[in-house]
Amino acid sequence: GRYAQINDKNEVFIASNINDYISPLEFRNLKINLISNEKNVSKIKIKGPKQLEFKKENNTWLLNNEKIDSTKVNNYLLGIKELIADDLIIEQNLSKPLYTLEVTENNKTKNYEIYQKDDYYLLKNTQEKHLYKINEITLNSIIPSMENLKK
Repeated sequence: GRYAQINDKNEVFIASNINDYISPLEFRNLKINLISNEKNVSKIKIKGPKQLEFKKENNTWLLNNEKIDSTKVNNYLLGIKELIADDLIIEQNLSKPLYTLEVTENNKTKNYEIYQKDDYYLLKNTQEKHLYKINEITLNSIIPSMENLKK
């Protein structure tokens, strides 16, 4: 059977008919976790139609080797920290990625790939099996436009 616990209570209940009310899919965590803590990020490299490299050197942020306002980078990092996917899926037939991302945080690098499908995108952490289904708004949060960053 299934067991349920209410937040901070010690009691555990037998949840015999819980599937009648809640789909098991509701328990999935759709938070993408590109980064954990914006203060520990030292580099984000984006390759694809847009080529961007954010790099932190001596507390100064560089974008494609030019100094950039750190507030803009922090806003960008805070934005990608909270991203939520539309869905989790397992996709078999992936072509060449549209974008690749390298995210360095605490001196560890995570690699991501973004694939374009019909009217949505798939984001894959290369260490995980599932893919995050994301929409164009989420994609534009991950891959910002140079114009918005330079303003």
